[in-house]
Amino acid sequence: MGAHFHITPDIVAVEESNTPHTNTKVTLVDITSCLENRIAQAIANKRSHYAPLRRALMDQGHDVPQIAAMVMCVRGSVLTSTLKALEDLGINRGPADRSTPLKNLHCRL
Repeated sequence: MGAHFHITPDIVAVEESNTPHTNTKVTLVDITSCLENRIAQAIANKRSHYAPLRRALMDQGHDVPQIAAMVMCVRGSVLTSTLKALEDLGINRGPADRSTPLKNLHCRL
């Protein structure tokens, strides 16, 4: 019997490939908060926490980049790395095109 994981990221983005013999891309996203002096530790903890799930998906042939750990500091700070992770996911801070609300995600930070 296969391994069972009781690990649930906040977001799982699945991008099917239109190219034959190309793996499906699965992006795991976790949103967390911590004190400003524990950012690196929070990211490392999340990567370690989701490592078994990431490995299981990769073993099944999926393309799974490193977990996108988005850290919001408890005092309201938004990290540059969080903004970069949002951009990597296709979420930007520009104005949303209201005619196609589900086509693109936009975020105002």
